[in-house]
Amino acid sequence: MSKTALTKEIEKALHYWHPTNYGGFRVDSFRDGIEAIEVPVACGSVKAGIVDFVRVQECFVQEEKYGICKLKEKGAIYNEPRPDFCTTFGEASKTCSERMCKYYKTIHNYTIDTLITCVEIKVSVSDFHSNHGHNHVGHCNYYAIPAAMYPKVKDLIPENIGILIFYDGNEKGEGYYGIRKKRECVAQELAEEKQKWLIMSVAKRAAKIS
Repeated sequence: MSKTALTKEIEKALHYWHPTNYGGFRVDSFRDGIEAIEVPVACGSVKAGIVDFVRVQECFVQEEKYGICKLKEKGAIYNEPRPDFCTTFGEASKTCSERMCKYYKTIHNYTIDTLITCVEIKVSVSDFHSNHGHNHVGHCNYYAIPAAMYPKVKDLIPENIGILIFYDGNEKGEGYYGIRKKRECVAQELAEEKQKWLIMSVAKRAAKIS
């Protein structure tokens, strides 16, 4: 079946949709990752289904934040005056809690992991009720639907699946065009083997459209 013009518009809007987090995970906004449309669930075969839109990004799963003295980076000789309250002046082995000190510096250590986001596009109620196109196989999973369709299907969407609303620029006179997140998804764990093949599927499709 050929794509409708509305489906293509939603695909384009998803391409420009870059939230800072999905399912409670903050993504690395400095690295776009890779994305593709019509991605096979099983690498090399369409028998297991096709996901309309998939994005693979790096995300921060753990963050450690602490303070140090800036002078620890200058070596062993310090010409700056030592603040009266300071107990860690220039010492590399100690952390610092004096946030108001001019020598204070915040250090961030991150643990990074892979986040796979899958979006199924539905442009009509009959499309939504079809047996095809409900492949929620990513860490974070969403339906992307036109704004006018939302009231008709909102109670039918499982609570763990997020809802993305597509606005065509004419809704309620707002003049907004693009994707807005109506409801956040609940992230799920993926087996490492499943992640590997899904990422491979996205990489193959991304290479074809680049």
